Amino acid sequence: MAGPLLPGPLVVAFVAVLLPHNQALPHADHGFTAAVSSQENAARQLLEEIQKEANQHCNTVKHASWAYASDITEEHKKQKLSATSEYQDWYKSTWKRTQEYNGIWENFQDSQLKRQFKLMKVLGSAALDKTDLDELNALQTEMVEIYSTAKVCDYWDVQSDFWNNTQCNLQLEPDMTRLLESSRSSYEMSHLWSSFRDQSGRKIKDLYKRYVELSNKAALKNGFQNMGDMWLEPYADDPEVFRESVIQLLDEMKPLYLQLHAYARRKLREVYGSSEIGPRSPIPAHLLGNMWAQQWNRPDIFTPYPEKVSIDVSPNMKKQGYTAKKMFQLSEEFFVSLNMSKMTPEFWKNSIIEKPEDRKLICHASAWDFCDKQDFRVKQCTDITMGDFITVHHEMGHTQYQMAYSHLPYDFRGGANPGFHEAVGDVIGLSVSTPKHLHKMDLLKVLEEDSEADINFLLSMALNARIIFLPFGYVVDRWRWDVFSGKVDPENWNCHWWDLRYSIQGIKPPVKRSELDFDPGSKYHVPASVPYIRYFASFIMQFQFHKSLCILAKEYDPQDPAKPLHKCDIYQSTEAGNALRSMLELGASKPWPETLKSLTGVDHMDAGAIREYFKPLELWLEEDNRKHGEHIGWEADDIYCEPTKEAHLRKSIAEASAQEFLARYNEEAGEIFNDVNHAAWNYNTNLTDHNAKLSSEASLRISAFSAKMYNESLLLKDTAKLSKSTKRALNMVVGAVLPDDDIKNYTNIRSNMTKIYGSGKVCSDKENNQTCLSLDPELQDLMKNSKDFEKLKWAWEGWRTAVGRKLKPLYFEYAELKNKAAQANNYTDYGHQLRMRYESENFEEEMLSLYDELKPLYELLHSWVRRKFYNQYGPKIIKLDGPLPACILGDMWGRFWSPLFEFLQPYPSTDFNLDATMKEQGYNVTHMFNMGEEFFTSMGLKKMPPSFWNLSMLEKPSDGREVVCHATAWDFSDGKDFRIKMCTTVTFKNLQTIHHELGHIQYYMQYAHQPAMYRSGANDGFHEAIGELMSMSMSTPQHLKKVGLMNDVQYTKEDTINFLLKMSLSSVSTLPFHLVNDLWRWRAFRGEYKQEEWNNEYWKLKEKYLGVYAPVERTKDDLDPPTIFHIANNYDMIRYFTRTVLQFQFMEALCDAAGHIGPLYTCDIYGSTEAGKKLASVLSLGSSVPWQDALEKMTGVRKMSTKPLLKYFEPLKEFLKKEVCLKGDVVGWGENIQNDYCKNMPVH
Repeated sequence: MAGPLLPGPLVVAFVAVLLPHNQALPHADHGFTAAVSSQENAARQLLEEIQKEANQHCNTVKHASWAYASDITEEHKKQKLSATSEYQDWYKSTWKRTQEYNGIWENFQDSQLKRQFKLMKVLGSAALDKTDLDELNALQTEMVEIYSTAKVCDYWDVQSDFWNNTQCNLQLEPDMTRLLESSRSSYEMSHLWSSFRDQSGRKIKDLYKRYVELSNKAALKNGFQNMGDMWLEPYADDPEVFRESVIQLLDEMKPLYLQLHAYARRKLREVYGSSEIGPRSPIPAHLLGNMWAQQWNRPDIFTPYPEKVSIDVSPNMKKQGYTAKKMFQLSEEFFVSLNMSKMTPEFWKNSIIEKPEDRKLICHASAWDFCDKQDFRVKQCTDITMGDFITVHHEMGHTQYQMAYSHLPYDFRGGANPGFHEAVGDVIGLSVSTPKHLHKMDLLKVLEEDSEADINFLLSMALNARIIFLPFGYVVDRWRWDVFSGKVDPENWNCHWWDLRYSIQGIKPPVKRSELDFDPGSKYHVPASVPYIRYFASFIMQFQFHKSLCILAKEYDPQDPAKPLHKCDIYQSTEAGNALRSMLELGASKPWPETLKSLTGVDHMDAGAIREYFKPLELWLEEDNRKHGEHIGWEADDIYCEPTKEAHLRKSIAEASAQEFLARYNEEAGEIFNDVNHAAWNYNTNLTDHNAKLSSEASLRISAFSAKMYNESLLLKDTAKLSKSTKRALNMVVGAVLPDDDIKNYTNIRSNMTKIYGSGKVCSDKENNQTCLSLDPELQDLMKNSKDFEKLKWAWEGWRTAVGRKLKPLYFEYAELKNKAAQANNYTDYGHQLRMRYESENFEEEMLSLYDELKPLYELLHSWVRRKFYNQYGPKIIKLDGPLPACILGDMWGRFWSPLFEFLQPYPSTDFNLDATMKEQGYNVTHMFNMGEEFFTSMGLKKMPPSFWNLSMLEKPSDGREVVCHATAWDFSDGKDFRIKMCTTVTFKNLQTIHHELGHIQYYMQYAHQPAMYRSGANDGFHEAIGELMSMSMSTPQHLKKVGLMNDVQYTKEDTINFLLKMSLSSVSTLPFHLVNDLWRWRAFRGEYKQEEWNNEYWKLKEKYLGVYAPVERTKDDLDPPTIFHIANNYDMIRYFTRTVLQFQFMEALCDAAGHIGPLYTCDIYGSTEAGKKLASVLSLGSSVPWQDALEKMTGVRKMSTKPLLKYFEPLKEFLKKEVCLKGDVVGWGENIQNDYCKNMPVH
């Protein structure tokens, strides 16, 4: 924008009025004419004297204003107020001198002299008496200072440190602006949006009331009904005529705006879901990438053809080492190429083009004219972005205008109307932002010339202000017109603001507003008293300018489809530059319609050029919205602003009550959870009836606590008025519970299931008292090491007979009770409740979609493994086009295939068997855990507390007691007691598991400061992914060499394939396994299967997705799913599916933070404190934010993606393709066989 307007003459300096053309003088006799001539000469001399004084006064007050705007201090504030006051005193006395010619100047022969007097007719705010004027100046200064110095807390700091021991130092520029552009977290954006308004607008409201009173008082003294009418004087003698013309223009643009709104709403809904933005609702203002939603800056969401080259060249600017100075130099070069002026030496010496670190300043970009024909400046806190690159050209456009009219009398040094100044800056931006121009600047490496690239560009231009801005530009001043005119009283100012934003823009606030808020005051131009309709006018006129200049530059021909208006770049066209300069040199010396006509040939604002520019986009949007059945327009889905303070007070009371409830829950829950975890630990580490009883009693206590808190939560009032984060917290901690009898029954069932699973044994011959085998380690060792098919089948069947058949009736009861509890909490069934922990109604479909992307890799791995087993067992057991028997895959469930590595490895000469090496080097369990801890501390993460070493069960007890050996990490909810339970033996697999479990402990410790309801992973998959990525990193040959388990790391092709195959056997192979176990549960719980068919349906899913079958015929007595720990003990397994996807996303992000160069599979984050900082910042959040927010903080994306995993395993995938096809094997099994898979694969 142009520099700030000063009261009095500076209004004149930037203003023009609409005068009738060829105004005739009244008939008069010669004597009268002679008298007028004499007075005319005297008037001319007076104005010449005034001009000299004006230049000096203007220079003085501009210097004082600049000093304050560029360094906000009390001293500079006093100097500015003093200079402004002196200036206004001078102007008021000068104005009185000109009033002597009232009734005379209208008859002057000199049209320019007449225009000068007409422009000086309006005194402006200086018409107030000194006391009122000083008060008005002080009010405006104070409001701008509040706005400019507003700071808010970082959202992530607040969430990481729930008790608010954070520094709140984020400023609007550049901090909040950058965050709103880059963040995809609805919670973070809502926090920034509302916090900024709390710190700016709300503090300005009471000041603004007095400002309105004084402004209207000044308007009345100038002959206007109110300040809104006075602001419109530069555009038309009758303000209503101008208002009607604006409404007409807005109506002409409405069809395109409605199409854009519908398109943007759908794209946002695809990201944030219907709960955040409905199919017919207005758009939440915080989601649009801009503090005021005046531009919709979400290219990653809105771009229709993302595969095309991005026209946001910000990354290229940074890559090419752009600086603020270079951006300004390139802007100057653009104008010079048009035969326009270079910047003056004073410009380069005095401008502020980067934000100083040593002071507060008003960062809002502005161009300044110091009224001496040499000193022109720009003040801008420039960021290295494409947006700021355009802004630099815009501000320099103001400076070009200021230099072009600097030869004119002082009264004519301004835009033809206030919109002209903005349009001149923006018209250059229309050329600079074209792909053609960016390509010329080497900022866009590839220039794509097709319809898809055109639509991407036009949509970007429309959303980044040009179209989207128009209703906002109108709303800001429409609201002020209504305020100044008294149409709306102060008690309804804020709600009127939101009525306008809803009805005209289709925008709603992210949180409910009230009359305690003052959201208009959070837009700079409102506290700064800058009329805003100028920007609306500029957005219309700039396209009129652009069209005319493009014709002169021969860049646009309405008859030539190859030269559309939107591709025009006037760079280096002296014809266009000369025409533009000629118009600029007129300044305000002519009525604005004449000035407009001098360039465009028309004397009024017209939407034809802007509609023509965007016509291809409008047609595309109509078709796209029609194709998707998108509703055009919007309907209210809530009350967005409470009209009374009492309503806000009720909301505040409700919020305070809910926060008090949550604080009480946090205090009591810690003690309850600690008690329950101790009882559960004692039972899991010593399976006795006594401990079972104590564990059950503890579980009943937590059920009673949950019931108590749920009943108390029902007493909370006005919960619909609660903040989004408070609602989320309540949903996490309270829920309906089962009746007491059901709770007791459920607790007994769970206890019995745990005991049956933990004490399960398989005995070969009870009559001869042969030793029975427990699951860990005997049966697991057998499944891992044996290649005897009959023995494997015996163990497999025996475990399911010993455990599954006993669990079956209990599991049926368990499922019934879990469904009953879920339905009491408004879920359709327990599976629905489990899925909603991932905060998505479409979670099942999303997981199946992810698996479809991973399936080709799994099927290749399956084919490779099948061929190996075929060579081992022959065609009687293994069919080369069929599924695999489930008992041969390396553990009791065929979950992890990693024990089969030696058997499966492609290049047996490369030794990856590390168990023997560990034993040779004297490894023991304590050393293995110390190694794991050292991995974490090398990254700057936390050490284990002493209690960990004293209280954990790291090995299977030798005192004969029965324990649940399944490795688990425990958090005792007191912030200091963290343990692992694991029957560790000296194997590399157990070393990996140690790193995994310590990952859980690290997560517990990082979020221990959070309230009880947030002490968990962002989602269940996060917890598993953190541990697994540590296992993945410590398994790399580089790391194994660092710790002395490998001697050399060469990474030959053979080494690489062997390593990737080994890693795939503990990750890729598990994907369908984990998916199927929960697919089965979800479908069973929702009644999709009859209970008697549960086991049959389970094996159908296993064969369909895993390509495995039961090696022993299953009977009506069997129920195999609960024979795995997680199903028997109420753990969902989709966490491990999501874990495997997430761990590779995390790995990629942490390797980038660590500065890793090379393939992802060679990355070891050991020792990287940068990776550790990034990891800790996410772990410390716990579940205080939605998991999508945590994922974005870690990786920069909000969705689970298979791309990093597939990239990691790409060499293995290509190897398997070639090998499978070389052997003539098929890919798939049963109905999934791909017989023509190798059809186009060259065989070497």
